[in-house]
Amino acid sequence: MRIIHRSFAFVTLVAAAGMLQTAGAQGQNEQSATAPKPALGRFSGSLRAVTSRQVTDWSRFSGTVEIAPAPEKAPGIYRVTIRLSTIMSSGAMNIMQWSVAPGRCGTMFNALVPAADLPPLNQRPGGDAEIIWDGPLPITDKGSYQSAIFIGGGNTQGDIIGCATLRYEAPKK
Repeated sequence: MRIIHRSFAFVTLVAAAGMLQTAGAQGQNEQSATAPKPALGRFSGSLRAVTSRQVTDWSRFSGTVEIAPAPEKAPGIYRVTIRLSTIMSSGAMNIMQWSVAPGRCGTMFNALVPAADLPPLNQRPGGDAEIIWDGPLPITDKGSYQSAIFIGGGNTQGDIIGCATLRYEAPKK
């Protein structure tokens, strides 16, 4: 009787372990099936001036932002191209930070990658600036995003001088 009781306990333990393993594998499959996939198309938008207490002359501030999958790179690696033109050329404006966040311009800016971790836009004489950066961004084709330009190397909501609400364009088939 003792042998049968131990055998039954062992069989019960093995069955329970098998059910847990199956449930764990099923949970992983469900997670991978619902995990957001990187965007395959591109996001783009026009930079618009944002009212700032630090800058008062917005007579010439314009630019573009484009985010597309980086050529010959793994999924989730994007090429960000920012082109900016402005008449502002004071010392604080020579270096401008940038980043990307969920949402539209005017909403709280919670950067996907901290601006301090991205290369700055260096303003050239005449006011133009450009950056082309390849790197990872956690964006999907289901999200809405914004890109902001920060004055003088800042990276807070109050330092934003320009913003682009990015629109998604699916890849052409």
